[in-house]
Amino acid sequence: MNKQIVTSYEDPDLDGVSSMYAYAEYLNKIGILSDYYIKGNPKKEVGIVCDLFKIQLEGEKEIGESQKIVIVDTNNVYEVVNFLNPDNVIEIIDHHAKSNSCDKCKNAKIQIENLGAVATLIAEKFKNDNISISRESAIL
Repeated sequence: MNKQIVTSYEDPDLDGVSSMYAYAEYLNKIGILSDYYIKGNPKKEVGIVCDLFKIQLEGEKEIGESQKIVIVDTNNVYEVVNFLNPDNVIEIIDHHAKSNSCDKCKNAKIQIENLGAVATLIAEKFKNDNISISRESAIL
């Protein structure tokens, strides 16, 4: 069985990385084999937090051609289409204004809420389902 991949736009910020990391953990804890994929180089703030709290980012190194994809911290498909197939996107979780490009992901369940960070939406999933969150995900 292929893992689902949780990813975001290229060179993500802390919200994007924390959301990828934590949502992959959440999915695994509810029985959906998942991992995260970071395209490019995360913003400097990510390195600072990971160094300070000794968090290793060791997600998938590539996305398979037929892997199911979850996009977090963006709903603008043009920010991720250069490295994934929109037909494989099954979920989008974001806090930015909805982009018309979401329509390219015709198989995706879309959750967009106007909040300060998408990490809040991910944290709510853990809380609402009474699932414990790891130290690393909570810190990120």
